[in-house]
Amino acid sequence: MVKKYFLATIILLFILTPFLTASNTSSQPLYYFYIYGENTCPHCIAMHEFLEKTYGKEHVVFCNILPETESNPCFKKLEDFSNTGLVLGVPFIIVVYNDTASAIVIGEYENKTFFDSLLHTNPTDKIPVYTGGVIIGYINASRLGQHGFVEYYAPYHPPGKPTTCPITTSKTGRAIKWTPVNKAGQMATIGLPEILGLLVFLALLDSVNPCTLTLYGLFLVGELSMKKRVVGPGLLFIAVVYLGYLAIGFGLFYLAMYIPQKILGILAIILGAYNILDVIRDGEQFKCSVCDKLSKLGKAMGNPYVMALVLSLISVSVLLPCTSGPLVAFIAVLKTSRPALADILLPIYVAIFSLPLIIIYVVLGIMGKKGLLEKIPPRILRSVQLITSLVIIMIGASLL
Repeated sequence: MVKKYFLATIILLFILTPFLTASNTSSQPLYYFYIYGENTCPHCIAMHEFLEKTYGKEHVVFCNILPETESNPCFKKLEDFSNTGLVLGVPFIIVVYNDTASAIVIGEYENKTFFDSLLHTNPTDKIPVYTGGVIIGYINASRLGQHGFVEYYAPYHPPGKPTTCPITTSKTGRAIKWTPVNKAGQMATIGLPEILGLLVFLALLDSVNPCTLTLYGLFLVGELSMKKRVVGPGLLFIAVVYLGYLAIGFGLFYLAMYIPQKILGILAIILGAYNILDVIRDGEQFKCSVCDKLSKLGKAMGNPYVMALVLSLISVSVLLPCTSGPLVAFIAVLKTSRPALADILLPIYVAIFSLPLIIIYVVLGIMGKKGLLEKIPPRILRSVQLITSLVIIMIGASLL
């Protein structure tokens, strides 16, 4: 019990940790978008206008590669990337955050959620490259370092002043290296059908949350035994759990933008191993030690709506973070493959996660069949937990 509270507290502290907002006393903003493009290209103009309208003119720098001659430093620098083997296109956007290049985006892609997800400090010298919101590889700037890369390839110029790029004085192009994601040793990009299948699979495994299901069932049974209506309170419980777990999901997603991929993989493995140890410790019988205490606490409350609200908030803040391994694993994959779809996929994930609560609500609350929970053999719950934990560990290992 103490371990679960401790684990839940650690996860919630991570979720509630404010985004890194290091102070910047110079005229350079904390973040900006450095655009290599042509002033006659409609896609470049569209992205320039979109970023200025979305984030403000002071956060956008445009570097015109015309004329495409050796005497134009903007064109010369962009050519460095082509020399690495990266297939170029314009606009070519370098996202700079806290004096680090957090990402490179090629082509027109007007998606605020996607660009918001890129606004974080990059702790490594590997810069992810995206096209259409999908990662296609990495630029390795280890020979330059983050500061050197930004200073040379994406120097900040205040609005109203001409963008001037110093002529190349060294063989800088040799200091960067391009690595596509499907190259040996790199994680391949997951297509949309595969990530949707993974979403459904992990969400269904995640939905079998014994403690939350038991707590919800005891709440409905207790209300029915006192001949109270459970339609409204039952729906309130589901709504709070849905919104609460969705908040946890988005919190973890945006936090994941600050965490290297390997750390996410290690976290997934730790959560999977913790769940396995939890199953082994319980033995043959599953028992939710906190459920009986919370159920008695709920019965002491006269108003069923207050009782539903309190129990659901406790479930979100204490019970769900302890078993959020599948959610962490899905977010880790989502971050590396389809971050722009987070606003759509995370609500779907949580909706699938909520399905068992809806089923219990219909069976117990509306049909009044109280023997539902007792008919589920404990070994089935234990088997599902073990399968879930093993899947989480395998996904975590794939991210290392």
